[in-house]
Amino acid sequence: MNRISWRKTPYEILAIVILLVSLAGCSPAIKTGSGSPSILTQSVSVFSNGKEASQKVTVTLTFDRAITIVGNVDNQLAVKLNGKSVDTKTMAWHAAADKNNREKLICTLSALPSDTDPMQGRYFAVYEGSLVITAKNGASVAAITDSSRKYAAKWAKVHVQIPSGVTVVPVSSENGSVSAPAQVTVRVTSTGVIRAMTWVQFLQNGQPVMQKDYKKGSFSYTNDGSFPIHDHQLFQMNKEDYAKEIASGLESYFGKGTPTAGEYSFITNKDTVMVKANASTDGEILSLCIFNHPDS
Repeated sequence: MNRISWRKTPYEILAIVILLVSLAGCSPAIKTGSGSPSILTQSVSVFSNGKEASQKVTVTLTFDRAITIVGNVDNQLAVKLNGKSVDTKTMAWHAAADKNNREKLICTLSALPSDTDPMQGRYFAVYEGSLVITAKNGASVAAITDSSRKYAAKWAKVHVQIPSGVTVVPVSSENGSVSAPAQVTVRVTSTGVIRAMTWVQFLQNGQPVMQKDYKKGSFSYTNDGSFPIHDHQLFQMNKEDYAKEIASGLESYFGKGTPTAGEYSFITNKDTVMVKANASTDGEILSLCIFNHPDS
């Protein structure tokens, strides 16, 4: 009985490989259509357990229908942190389906196990915290489809402002009158969670006190008139430390040598910050909050 030999010459093997690649290329590409998933909402959260290597940013994208992952999503997305590619020496990026909700995609930016604090070597930090996620082809991501695997997901630019974890809440406020100046007091209710700038917004009658032509050194107007505070000693800082940093920032950006010099006083008392107008203006309302959304 004759035996069939499966031994092939290098040339025959090469021909088979070329044929297989050619046939794979003939399969129809997944395109968008009436059944394409689209992003409905986006949210961002941060986490750490007090250690450098535990820091994580999670961006949750909710689609208008169930999604299926059919390829490498990471390879089809372009991720920019403060306008630059993610530093793979200090952090890792990954996108995956939510195991508990088929309509959600979970994107994470995580510290590496080797990350240490800034005084000892490489470390995780998102700095200004502006994160932009776009599709490399500009309009869709073929690695994400509807549940039938027929339609590719449509992709609009995702832009989130990564929070530091610092929060403040109003304690008291007094509107200005003809005889009394406006003032507001806030309390720091949580400290930083990850290495990120905390953007603080100072408002008068609901509008940023900082004007759009504002410049101070290398800093210029951004994030709806917010100013940044830094926390180099992140895991050692308490609420009182952050209150002092906020007051110091207010003095730096709105005090001596600025367009609003002499108009306001900034006072700290333990974990609270008070802003008080130095002149009485009837109907004036002051407020102080943490900015956590990107410019449009």
